[in-house]
Amino acid sequence: MHVRICAHNTIMTTISFKPKHVATAFIGTIENDRARDVLLRRYGLGADGVTETLESVGNTYGITRERVRQIETHALRAIQKSDAYKEREPHVQELTDVLESLGGVAPQEELLAHLSRTQREQNDILFLLAVSEPFNRRKESGEFVHHWYLDSARAKGVRDALRALYESLDDAVVLPEDEL
Repeated sequence: MHVRICAHNTIMTTISFKPKHVATAFIGTIENDRARDVLLRRYGLGADGVTETLESVGNTYGITRERVRQIETHALRAIQKSDAYKEREPHVQELTDVLESLGGVAPQEELLAHLSRTQREQNDILFLLAVSEPFNRRKESGEFVHHWYLDSARAKGVRDALRALYESLDDAVVLPEDEL
């Protein structure tokens, strides 16, 4: 079973700020060169726009994936404590409002489609979601695609409802995702 959290919707939501400017301000708060490089590479914020795995970044520095994850987590927390983060809380609130308008739970792909059509800007938005406190991400599993949510109880309720709906359907009416 691989269930999408909500129906496809291609309507773009306009936000009042440029995600690149906010991401750049946040990255600028990181003084450690390696930590800044880890964030740039992990979120595809560099000139090439390519996101890299923990392993790829770790290989560059001769460190483990776990150590890269620790550096990333520490850098994200440092940003949350920065003045730059506090100054841009209205932008975080705008993103919160967008997710709330989608029911508070949305597949990553669809949330990004609401906010931007370019991969580069989507990388910036993903970084902003990752660094901002109200947002939670659930990684893709055998049941659900990557999705973002604001409230754990609501997200669990949505997943439980979708599981129950899926289980109530006759196998004859369920199409594999590649046949949609």
